[in-house]
Amino acid sequence: MIQNTIDLGRRNVWLASAMVAISIVFVGCGRSDSSASSSSTSSSSSASAQTSHEGQGDAVSSDPKFELALTLGGQAVSVPLQGLSIYQSRPGSEGKKAGPQGFELSGTNLVLAGTLPEGVELAPARKFQQLVGKQLQIHRSGGDPTFAVLSKLELPDGKVYRAESGTLSVERAFYSGDQYAGVSGTASVVLQQIKLGDTDDPNNKGDQKVGEPVTATGTFAAKVATYPFEKM
Repeated sequence: MIQNTIDLGRRNVWLASAMVAISIVFVGCGRSDSSASSSSTSSSSSASAQTSHEGQGDAVSSDPKFELALTLGGQAVSVPLQGLSIYQSRPGSEGKKAGPQGFELSGTNLVLAGTLPEGVELAPARKFQQLVGKQLQIHRSGGDPTFAVLSKLELPDGKVYRAESGTLSVERAFYSGDQYAGVSGTASVVLQQIKLGDTDDPNNKGDQKVGEPVTATGTFAAKVATYPFEKM
């Protein structure tokens, strides 16, 4: 009786050990399959990412300084930039052709709005290489076709300038992985210093010019994005 009990105990120990070994084998297989699946997904994502960057220029390994750097009246002015937004045009009516696409270069106390060259239809696509070698025209106002903004720059000393005209000449398109796409180049803008009007003062409702216009030149680098046309 005692011997039978010992034999039964030994068999139970052997069966338990066998089950543990089988479990380890299956767990190992599961991890291998998971790793293979993860590797396959990673390869697929990588291929997709490469495809999405078609027409976006060069890959960069370090971020450029996103700023508009100008020489204004003999002084260096550096404005941190939030980005360059490009807007799809309002569709033409009754068979008429849509107008040029608009843009807004925005930064700290800065907006430069205007239009892309005639015939350059970029938004809502993201092939920013199309802008290389092109000049974006700066206007007094523009940008989003449903909500135009005033082109204006305010300096830390409190001086306010209205942009009368100018250009952003794109020299390079680039991207950093899936983080952002960007463009860089040179800038030339005609600025008119103004004294802001007061809507509550009937004798001073409009902005007043201060002095003569000045031309500021320099460089820029900005992240860039596009937006489809949306009715308000």
